[in-house]
Amino acid sequence: MDQMKVSISDRLAGYVRKKVKTGRYNNASEVVREALRRLEDEDERALRLAKPTARGHSHRPNREAA
Repeated sequence: MDQMKVSISDRLAGYVRKKVKTGRYNNASEVVREALRRLEDEDERALRLAKPTARGHSHRPNREAA
């Protein structure tokens, strides 16, 4: 596994320590890895939502619905 040294604000460091203290995580690295996985998932979801549909439907509002 690759290692990196990162700098974070005191507020974020406190948040990471708080998450470890809950017992859900064994250490700060686990907290950061999960946060990055969630960010990656969010980015992938945004890309999927931004792709036009293959059905060829336009994104114009349905004027007959009014």
